[in-house]
Amino acid sequence: VRGSFRGPLPILFGFVLIDVLGFSLILPLFPFLSRQYGMTPTQIGLLQTSNALAQFLAVPLIGALSDRYGRKPLLLLCIFGTFISFLMLGTATTTFMVFLSRILDGLLGGNISLAQAYISDITSNKDRAQGMGVLGAAFGVAFILGPAIGGTLAHWGGYHWPSYLAALLSLINLVSVVFLLQESLPYEKRNHKSSFLDTFQDLYKCFKDPTLRRVFILRFLSGSVFTLWESTFGFYNKGRLQLDARSSSYLLTLFGIVYAIAHARIKSLLKKTNEDFLQQVSFGVLAACYIVSGLTSNTLQHALVLIPLAIASGVSYNLITTKVTKQVQQSQLGSALGLSASLGSLTRIVAPLIGGILIDFGGDSSPAVLCGATSLFLLTSEFSHQKRF
Repeated sequence: VRGSFRGPLPILFGFVLIDVLGFSLILPLFPFLSRQYGMTPTQIGLLQTSNALAQFLAVPLIGALSDRYGRKPLLLLCIFGTFISFLMLGTATTTFMVFLSRILDGLLGGNISLAQAYISDITSNKDRAQGMGVLGAAFGVAFILGPAIGGTLAHWGGYHWPSYLAALLSLINLVSVVFLLQESLPYEKRNHKSSFLDTFQDLYKCFKDPTLRRVFILRFLSGSVFTLWESTFGFYNKGRLQLDARSSSYLLTLFGIVYAIAHARIKSLLKKTNEDFLQQVSFGVLAACYIVSGLTSNTLQHALVLIPLAIASGVSYNLITTKVTKQVQQSQLGSALGLSASLGSLTRIVAPLIGGILIDFGGDSSPAVLCGATSLFLLTSEFSHQKRF
């Protein structure tokens, strides 16, 4: 199957688009849960942390199980869990039900890492970045459309309607995967083990591998930087630039459009240079853009900085994910990508807390400075590593 991936690719693009669109539909709802359910800001923060923590614990196991039983059965399980969780959120009448819905979504939140494993199954190393770029483009498009649609539905129909639409989209995904998507991991290439406990050993082996562990550190640090910037973006716009929520959302839309284009055009970039050099360039651009973004004094300056920042973010994420898949055998792809996704979930637990502390004690620009400094560290680390090898 490897190297001939254009058949399943549109289906996977639609799958990721619908999946992320469903999640992004409910993003605008979180600040208003205090009014709907009497939740405090601390409880809302814990709500989002509970989802990320559940993903952090469960996604590596889901990925490892997909190495053993195939991608499609685990995809169906995760999509069904997403469908139920959105229905629970839409029908919730208590804070407990809201928390339960988000924890369930986190525990069965392996959809994206499983889609990445599927792409890795059906592509060669040469085409891997292009395949991942298509998934990244779908991700970007969904984040452009989702919050706007969710906010509009909540305004005109109430806070339950975005959850119902998200559940409907999940149901469409479930049916599509059942009838349109074939299994990508043949039986003879699966990781057959004698006991369920061997699954945890596979995860340990992935993290124990020094080359793969280095890529995981890159994934965690770069993901933490992006999440830190993203989680404090609104505070900077409000405090430094005096922007309202609508104007801030327009800037995020601009970022999402450019981010999606960067993923879609990754193949043309790789025709002109290699992945290692492009990774170094992306870290350098990120370092400069993060620091400059903390110095902007008006909306136009901020918007202009967001364009190269979005391009470098999209390229960097794509290349790191691709690098993970190239370090392991096909029978370990689910485990490796599950661990990578788990580290992404961990950034959503840690980075927003750090961002809040930085703003409280260092001002609106301090998160951008830390993001820039960390990206500069990643650049020097990557440069010295490539020089040695």
